[in-house]
Amino acid sequence: MTITKKLLLESQNASPKQVDRPRPKILVNNRAISHCIASNRIPSESTSSQQETSQLFRDFVWQGKLSRSLVSQLRREQCTAVQARILNIVLQGNDLVVEANEDSGRTLALLISTIQRHLIEPNVQHGHPSILIIVPTRGLALQLEATVNEIIGKSPWNCQTAIGGTNVQIDIQRVRQKCDILVATPGRLSALLREEGFAQRMRQIRCVIVEEAGKLNRPNQRRDLFAISKLLPSREGGRQTLLSATEITERFLIDVFLGKEYQHLRLSQGYAPSHGHIQKYLILDSEWHLPKLAKTIWDTSHASPVNKVIVFFSTARTVALASATLSQIDIRTPVFELHSRTSLAARRRVAREFTESRSGILLSSDLTIGGGFEFPGITSVIQVGLPESVSEYLQRFRHATHHGLRLLILAPWEQRFLAEKGLKNLPLEEECMDDNIMKQLGLWKEKVDHAMGSVEEKTKVGAYQAMLSYYAQKQSVMGLSAESVLLVVNQYAKKTLRWKLGVEGRDGLPPVSAKAAAMINLPASLKQCELNIERASDD
Repeated sequence: MTITKKLLLESQNASPKQVDRPRPKILVNNRAISHCIASNRIPSESTSSQQETSQLFRDFVWQGKLSRSLVSQLRREQCTAVQARILNIVLQGNDLVVEANEDSGRTLALLISTIQRHLIEPNVQHGHPSILIIVPTRGLALQLEATVNEIIGKSPWNCQTAIGGTNVQIDIQRVRQKCDILVATPGRLSALLREEGFAQRMRQIRCVIVEEAGKLNRPNQRRDLFAISKLLPSREGGRQTLLSATEITERFLIDVFLGKEYQHLRLSQGYAPSHGHIQKYLILDSEWHLPKLAKTIWDTSHASPVNKVIVFFSTARTVALASATLSQIDIRTPVFELHSRTSLAARRRVAREFTESRSGILLSSDLTIGGGFEFPGITSVIQVGLPESVSEYLQRFRHATHHGLRLLILAPWEQRFLAEKGLKNLPLEEECMDDNIMKQLGLWKEKVDHAMGSVEEKTKVGAYQAMLSYYAQKQSVMGLSAESVLLVVNQYAKKTLRWKLGVEGRDGLPPVSAKAAAMINLPASLKQCELNIERASDD
């Protein structure tokens, strides 16, 4: 029995109640899927996230709810339906959990309403944090900082970020000097709160926003968030708390940050397919994913002179790997790279260039497309690897045109995703892969393998560690044991990354720093045996 077959059997037998149908062939149903945390999965309220209302932002000025100077900084005049609902609730001082699509404008509504309520109206002492925004990644933190600065304009208020990868003491100094709005990742904020005197400074927080709350689900993030919640002002003292996400499937953050009294808006709508919106999927071992992607881009570029494709990967590091590899192969289409680990200025430049180009392939990851970038005329959307959730999977396909290609490429051990409840009635069709196609794919694999040999080791190590962390997090979703997760990722290192093919054992694997290994949610004894952990301490 091959390793792939063994892993597939393990995945299928891990939790039979979740695999309630065989791999789908064609299932067609026009019903839209709405995602909610309610037990019956039917939303009590729903609306189109992009639907504009007749209400204007300046209406809130006339009603005395928003200041004229604040509204004058906005780029648009009309509210979406989601924004109107959020503004009315937050400006009343209520705690809120909002589930809405990324393109609904929910984040902008939360920002302007909290700035109005907690900075403008109370006329607080400038320089002390009044609004805390917690986000899962530093890329999103930088993005939100830029958005906040656009909103506050030339006002006396100041926004600062506290994110990993920067000097802790510099973060402390910036917050102490002048900071009205703090945007932070859980790990860095937890570290700052342990510094002498910093927790006391945060006692003046009037509002906490947890953005992309559905993606703050890693064990280390939960540990940090629980500790943070204990050091913030209590809700009884008047602190307002707002949780925002496309979908919230677990109650952890609600229980930690909110009490029993809060409003819950469930306004997310999944991608609503029609008979013309067939979604294709393909099960291939991971070493064939990039060759298949390259061949698909080549084929679509020859079929039409206009070829604009967005390709989503599971992590930002695998985006960087794909970009470094595909850029060396003649696929007749310019390659653009856009993800949360690039700077905001770089993302804006890439977004502009991709939008203006007639053809191009945009490689992306999570938390980028939903961050204010809109790309018209997308002919194809391809997802490579296990999506974060059904909701995210559906949201990604919203970018494709009516007749555009929608393709999901999974590894055999990832295919339990196809049995998720939210996909049960969607039009899924397995793409045909006959002997002739596999022969052509073999030629592309030779090109990819050759290009992979020229990719920097740093990029490969980053992709390996990212896949290791992501698979450890998704272990239960795939139905794999911890041993199998390590086996899969180490196989990825050899067959996809082509890492030291002549060297066996741990020495033939990409190095993992001791710090990074400690953060991976797998048994310590297994990590010691199966990973090439660097013994030198991190500087």
